[in-house]
Amino acid sequence: MTGTEVTALVGVPVPDDAVLSLLRGWLPHQRWFPAKGTDAAVERIGVVTLLDPAGEADVGLHLLRLPSGAVIQVPLTVRPADATTRPGTVGVVEVAGAPSVVVDGCQDRAFVRAWLAAAHHDGAAPTGDVEGPDAMRVLTGEQSNTSVLLPSLAPPAILKVFRGVALGDNPDVVVPLALHHGGWDGVPRPMAWLTASWPAPPLLTGEPGGTDTGHLGVLSELVVGAQDGFELACALAGAGSPFDDLAAALGRTTAQM
Repeated sequence: MTGTEVTALVGVPVPDDAVLSLLRGWLPHQRWFPAKGTDAAVERIGVVTLLDPAGEADVGLHLLRLPSGAVIQVPLTVRPADATTRPGTVGVVEVAGAPSVVVDGCQDRAFVRAWLAAAHHDGAAPTGDVEGPDAMRVLTGEQSNTSVLLPSLAPPAILKVFRGVALGDNPDVVVPLALHHGGWDGVPRPMAWLTASWPAPPLLTGEPGGTDTGHLGVLSELVVGAQDGFELACALAGAGSPFDDLAAALGRTTAQM
């Protein structure tokens, strides 16, 4: 994995359970789910367990394979159920005889803490925490990823969680990293990334297919005051405002690469 060679975390196969049943009902309603219009006939091929430094929740990155062979990632947190209504709640399951709430990890500080602790950092890790009321915000306009703004870190950062997991190097990691190391500052600097491995599909002979490896997410410097390009373009189109100048500026920056 060019430029990002690190020891990959391992997705461990686990038996089907109530959490997987919840996911199968929840996935078709998610914006980023790639098999819209079908039931979520997914196979869970592994779970990468992360440790929440605060010990508030169990954190697992669930790797699911679609009938097409595509692999998707769903970070989940599991914590004792209480009266709190949590954003991103997937459902409730019973753990050790007591109800526990299952939450989409991108909406939970426990997942962000665990991700930051487990990731490989390119240089010094950012400082600060994600505990304040405005310390994290989930973007909603993306089609195939989920990004979490972390303005309270120093430097401020954005965590992009890859919902669709590709084999090998993810361009969202290695291309900006190479540009940054080459001295070009036209893209936000990647500060950390997470890599995992999971069981590959079996061979046509029925024999085990070995192991696949890929990036699960990247933490990059946050351009303070910037707007998500897709959301901005949609807003301008809805208001009948031109996008010409912004598109031209984007083209000039791209041409400098």
